Amino acid sequence: MKIIPCTQGEQDWLDAKRGLPSASNFHLIITAGGKPSKQAEGYAYKLATEILMGQTYDEKGRPIGAIGNLPAIVRGRALEPTAAAFYEYDTGWKTTKVGLIVRDDGRAGASPDRIVHTGTDLRGGVEFKCPYPHTHLEYVVAGFGTDYIVQAQGQNWCSDFDFVDRVSFLPGGPGHRERTFRDEGWMKLFDVEMAKFYELLDRTLEKARAAGEWVPMPVVTQEDFVRPRGFQRERFDASNPFAQEFDPAMYGGAEDVA
Repeated sequence: MKIIPCTQGEQDWLDAKRGLPSASNFHLIITAGGKPSKQAEGYAYKLATEILMGQTYDEKGRPIGAIGNLPAIVRGRALEPTAAAFYEYDTGWKTTKVGLIVRDDGRAGASPDRIVHTGTDLRGGVEFKCPYPHTHLEYVVAGFGTDYIVQAQGQNWCSDFDFVDRVSFLPGGPGHRERTFRDEGWMKLFDVEMAKFYELLDRTLEKARAAGEWVPMPVVTQEDFVRPRGFQRERFDASNPFAQEFDPAMYGGAEDVA
């Protein structure tokens, strides 16, 4: 494995992982039940677009920069130091932050929240989840089940980890930790299904490149987002972290912006 130094959620991290299948999205390729996912083709389109246009996109197709100000990211960053302290106290092990872990072939990556230092030959990672209170209670009472299992085994596959700990943390409640050991059945499944996905992604890129040139999209930052001529005006929140530069001339000229 290779470790790329960067800050998760920031632009250097987005740049490093652009176009790479990542462990947090491996469930779009393989289901928690170990079957090929019907979402793989759509995920290939998304990654191919990132590669061709040199941009990272949100789920609505908008180019994005750093995502460190998204509510879920803000919450996670605020709680992660306390969650890590709980974990280190609970296990007696130390942890360090990590940017992006990339497989030796450079075709897939993972971003666990921390690398675990056990003081032994055992190597591991930890994935902190800071869910809503009722979801955390469910994890405490019933366990994670298959939630995040593909991500955890995917992190094992992308690295030389022996395990990944899934941790749920809620201030004011008991913490919950489950260890997901590297499973050779999952590793073989990833070998097979990821090879198929790479072929799908490569075919998608080949066809898209044959169709013509692809260039980065403009980014909208002004208060109003104006749709192409003939469509209704839509209000746009300029404080949105996905905001982008927008040139009305691209969509019929400034006279349409009235």
